[in-house]
Amino acid sequence: MLFPLPLTTFERLVFFDDRPSAPWIVCLRLCFEGELDRDKAQEATQISLIRHPLLTSLVEQVGRDLVWQPASKELAEAKLQSVTVDGTYPNLGYMDIRRETGFRLFDSMNDGSSTLYFVFHHICLDGKGAFQFIGDWLIAYDRLCGLRSELPDFPKLDEQLLARRTFYGRDLWQRVKMIPHQSVGLLGAGEFAMHRPQPILPDAPTAGSDEAPEGFPPGIVHRFEPDELAAIRSAGKDKGATVNDLLIRDVYLALNRWRIANDVNEPESWLRLMIPISVRSEFETEMPATNVVGSVFVDRRGRDCDDEKSLLEGICRQMHTIKRHELGFTFLWTLWLQRWLPGGLKKIVQGEKCLNSATFTNLGRLFEDLPLPRRDGFLSSGNMELLSVDGTAPLRPKNYAAFAVFTYANRMSISMHYNATAIPRTSAELLLEMLVSAIRESSRSD
Repeated sequence: MLFPLPLTTFERLVFFDDRPSAPWIVCLRLCFEGELDRDKAQEATQISLIRHPLLTSLVEQVGRDLVWQPASKELAEAKLQSVTVDGTYPNLGYMDIRRETGFRLFDSMNDGSSTLYFVFHHICLDGKGAFQFIGDWLIAYDRLCGLRSELPDFPKLDEQLLARRTFYGRDLWQRVKMIPHQSVGLLGAGEFAMHRPQPILPDAPTAGSDEAPEGFPPGIVHRFEPDELAAIRSAGKDKGATVNDLLIRDVYLALNRWRIANDVNEPESWLRLMIPISVRSEFETEMPATNVVGSVFVDRRGRDCDDEKSLLEGICRQMHTIKRHELGFTFLWTLWLQRWLPGGLKKIVQGEKCLNSATFTNLGRLFEDLPLPRRDGFLSSGNMELLSVDGTAPLRPKNYAAFAVFTYANRMSISMHYNATAIPRTSAELLLEMLVSAIRESSRSD
């Protein structure tokens, strides 16, 4: 019997930190050529939800513990809703995981094209888990349309593995062997604690904790075409850096230039990027969608951006160390320890503290192993062809910008979710333009 299922430490952190003014919600937009069959889409949703039980569950308090419990059939149904979207994403409300499940699906159709918005509460799953669910949905929709003689198979899943997700498939001996590596991260904890990260706009107004954001989530997207992506990859190889290293460096350059343009010239102030890191192993390949993610934090000052080459070299070294020692786990171990200290996890997230200045997440290459037909890299599901993918990452208090990178069909999209209370849209557009310019500068030959 899977339920009741205790929350992991990370899930507890999200539960305590979630609030109407800064919801832990992920919205992913998939744009298709072809008209969605809404009946088949609804059926595909139900088929997919059965395979991923956390998306049809609620969080309840049992004694002093927080646990997952299955929701009622009515709450778990997640009916497809049609919306009119004026901006990039639909206007979403707060999702109270104690009273409603953590999944919504919206559609918008126009002149033979269809857009689907998959909305998830982050307490249920991470970005990789979200695309695991969407992959199942695409397979289910394709099978229901029945346009091909050979129907794609669903990946094998075992929901009982969710009971073992706390240690991410590592047995006791594997966890013991990780201790020397994690000590590398703990050695840097003192320096980390001494830094006081600043918001990207120190004096920006913020919404009250009991207010739902208006027009949430505001977002802007830029897409790099195949030739541009090839140039970025080539530049990274020439500089001895990964594409991710380049993008992290360019986020810092853009933030620093944008702050100066907004009369925030603070060369000694620390800006902290929170970077989610997948800690998946082979164990998780058969696990339903959930959170299998840690985080690392990269701190740099404004004056560090004066020397772009040194900035990149430092980021390369730090990210190499993070990968070598699996330091995404350090964050999770620290949370586990904090859980048992006075104040627990609530102490970390209470109030409006600036824990990180911005978020950067790279979801990698999407749907590469999905067993669906493709044309020039664009996959087909039933009567529709998927043209593009983008979406939002959550924002915390005092974190006014979250950058998310998606690579699909040999194109790279960068979305920026921003706090519209703190940053006007024109200023947000300028920040993304500065990031795009910095990336294009990086892709040029030295």
